[in-house]
Amino acid sequence: TATARGREYLKVSHSVLTSWIKSIVKFHDLVH
Repeated sequence: TATARGREYLKVSHSVLTSWIKSIVKFHDLVH
């Protein structure tokens, strides 16, 4: 269903966003 697909997409995008933020924080720590 569309709802299940949307939920799955949210889960994936959330994990991607989390790892993206983690890498940015790591990079920020390296720079400073």
